[in-house]
Amino acid sequence: MKKWEFIEVTAPMRDDAQSVRIYLNGEEVIPESKTTALYEYLNKLGQDGWEMVSFAFYPNKTAFYYFKRAIE
Repeated sequence: MKKWEFIEVTAPMRDDAQSVRIYLNGEEVIPESKTTALYEYLNKLGQDGWEMVSFAFYPNKTAFYYFKRAIE
């Protein structure tokens, strides 16, 4: 039976920023969140084998992305 691992990426949007702060399982990702646009970070996850399985966006301008990948 296939086993999976999961991560959550939280991206609170800021009106005055060109990129967002990125949190991975509750921990801020450094330095990506300071220098990388969100779409670039999400593309990096895809290249590392992560598949997005869910997305939620809330009125407080916070986005949640949920990913999974198979455990070898």
